[in-house]
Amino acid sequence: MKNLSKVLASFLCVAMLFGCQNKLAPNQMDIPVESQYIPQDSQRQTIKQYEEVPVQEQANAPEVIAATPQQVKIALLLPLSGTYKSLGQDLLDAAQLAIFRIGDANLILMPIDTKDSPAGAVEAAKKAIAAGAKIILGPVFGSSAKAIAPIAAANNIQVVSFSNDKTLAGTGVFAIGFLPEQQIKRIVNFAISKGITDFVSVLPGDSYWADVTKNLQQVVDGHSGASVIKNEEYQVDGKGRGIKLDEHINAALGSALNKSGSFPKALLLPAGGANTIEMIGSLAKNNYDKSRVQLLAGDQINEPSILKNPALEGVWFTASAPERRADFEGKFKSVYGRDAPKISGLVYDG
Repeated sequence: MKNLSKVLASFLCVAMLFGCQNKLAPNQMDIPVESQYIPQDSQRQTIKQYEEVPVQEQANAPEVIAATPQQVKIALLLPLSGTYKSLGQDLLDAAQLAIFRIGDANLILMPIDTKDSPAGAVEAAKKAIAAGAKIILGPVFGSSAKAIAPIAAANNIQVVSFSNDKTLAGTGVFAIGFLPEQQIKRIVNFAISKGITDFVSVLPGDSYWADVTKNLQQVVDGHSGASVIKNEEYQVDGKGRGIKLDEHINAALGSALNKSGSFPKALLLPAGGANTIEMIGSLAKNNYDKSRVQLLAGDQINEPSILKNPALEGVWFTASAPERRADFEGKFKSVYGRDAPKISGLVYDG
């Protein structure tokens, strides 16, 4: 059977397949996982969640979780209830395909609901440890991954999170989500190679995205004659919804069009999720001049339901190499009867 390091490597290699091997594809959406587009529920095939086993009762765990010395239990911590249950189910479906493909009966996959919160993630981690998990895959969000880091470290359990929060590096948690910095570097360098030298961006105004803004500036500064005209930062309400997005889009477009020099200028929307979809709608309403403003985005918009928007005609964005996803997407649709969301590739060993 595969030893523990090989099992971990099989799940980590997807970061190289679907994250590090991105290449540009005109008219195609990691973003961060936290803000990504969540598809509507479609056909589902579910498996029963792993039994709840309190940590203090590990010795008396029910027979269903008993493992032979050769077995490796892999806990999969996902939001299988709450706001992001659809996302959790997508990741679970992909994980089941990965286990089936590996074909090793000694690998035991244990899906556990994080209940869409850091506190729920901690309880899920306790259940995983009590059940004898050797690896924890997940949680999805950085806040939840940070919450379980101490208990995992205390029990010598490796955690591989699907978050793209690079601050997890100091916690002992591996983060394999799609990093916006990598995508920004690729898309900006590509735009500059096509003769574009002036950039504006619209992105969330929090500490995480402040680092992304600095990264954008650094990439642009590395090219003589290139400049960042303006970074429009928007705030969000208690539910994560962007505030005055129309105003920010209009301000960014105005800054780009009023800047002297050659055209087109570049408008970068690096974040994903519902706020970016709303901003794309604002662009459509404004009927912006695509000959004077080139829209740039990350892999987050690489969803058929988003790309059909006329405002995205001619957009440049980073995307995983199609041939690397073809096999996975074909299997996913054959089994589940729907297209595989981009993020689900993170848990499939391609």
